[in-house]
Amino acid sequence: MAKINFYLRVKNATSATPIILTVSYNKERVKLATGESIDPQFWNDTDQRPRQTKKFPTHPEFRTRLDNLENKVKDILRTYQNDNEGKFPTSETLKDLWSNSNAPKPTAKPLTFFEYLDKFIKDAPTRIVERSGKPFTYNTIKGYISLKNSLIEFSQKNKKYKKLDFNQFDLEFYLDFQKFLNEDKKLAVNTIGSRIKNLKSVLNNATEHDVNTFMDFKKKRFKVIKEETDAIYLTLQDLKDIEEIDLSHIPKLDRVRDLFLIACWTGVRFSDLKQIRPERIETDEHGEFIEVRMKKTGNDVSIPILPTVRRIMDKYKGDLPKTLSNQKMNDYLKEIGKLVGLDSQESKTLTKGGLRVTKTKPKYELMTTHTARRSFCTNNYLAGMDSISIMAISGHRSEREFLGYIKVTPREHANKIRAFWNKKEEQQPNNILKIAH
Repeated sequence: MAKINFYLRVKNATSATPIILTVSYNKERVKLATGESIDPQFWNDTDQRPRQTKKFPTHPEFRTRLDNLENKVKDILRTYQNDNEGKFPTSETLKDLWSNSNAPKPTAKPLTFFEYLDKFIKDAPTRIVERSGKPFTYNTIKGYISLKNSLIEFSQKNKKYKKLDFNQFDLEFYLDFQKFLNEDKKLAVNTIGSRIKNLKSVLNNATEHDVNTFMDFKKKRFKVIKEETDAIYLTLQDLKDIEEIDLSHIPKLDRVRDLFLIACWTGVRFSDLKQIRPERIETDEHGEFIEVRMKKTGNDVSIPILPTVRRIMDKYKGDLPKTLSNQKMNDYLKEIGKLVGLDSQESKTLTKGGLRVTKTKPKYELMTTHTARRSFCTNNYLAGMDSISIMAISGHRSEREFLGYIKVTPREHANKIRAFWNKKEEQQPNNILKIAH
């Protein structure tokens, strides 16, 4: 009886790694390529199958594919023995039989766009994001599912696109689809931009795999639209007030407050908070810092451990509280902001359904986990830190992107310039006019 096992080529890999199949029979042990890859965090060594988790939504299909591969090996061995009077194949013969069984069928019917999109989504958990080298996240996959749903609804509503396929993604489609998302679905500009961005990613992928040859989607006018939206940041005084409020009688808010402050003083994303751990902290002649590999971009960054972060880590003896879901954290942050008294009226403006919509709410109602990262960038910028140094920690790839991200009012820009020249005057009072001119 043959024994079949699956294992990861690189067990401790930080991104998707190939799955290897081994067959042990008649004193032979043969390694076979499966063509499947997976991030180790989604792999169960004991079960030799993907873990059942919401972060890996296609684990049932993935498990089925591995089951099919196992059955295929058994069928190959059984057929060979039936045809060869019960003899086992040599290792080289088995490898050849395996390769031939996986050879592509030359008469395969070309995939339609929706068939390709389904395959793209199904394979997404093992797909690598080019710029980061990391697998697609659960939220990224949900974005492609939203694209699929929007396109299905669009094609059902417009007879011209009833059988939507690759050769219809031209500028006329682009304008019609935008109009549908804007006028019919009343989506915000940035949500529409996200749909277009994901569509272009799928079409690019199909083009690279020789499935699509229609290139109108690469034209300049077939572009991802985007608008800058208003988002709050918390001032240094806000952060001080949040840190000083006594929440010991509400443990859940106390823990969320501390995690939020860690993010405000390190600039990490919500998804990277788990990396702030004592075993990652190092010390040099200047003080403590922590090395973090950003989950979204794959960038390695060094972050200084500032006083607030050190105080919170000491409070928990270095082992920070477990993070909650993003939604729960956002709900609790609003409660904390209200208790602190962050109730100044803030306006948020965006374009939705073709209309500029402005909503005014108390500041605490606009607090989310992402507010921490904006606060880190904006406060450091206002403190006089140069953009390049902040970007080295925040992970922004261009200064243009960074300056669109921070939240600085015209008056704050003016005060930043004033503070710069006041400092120059204090340092060189006799040369200030020469420097200014």
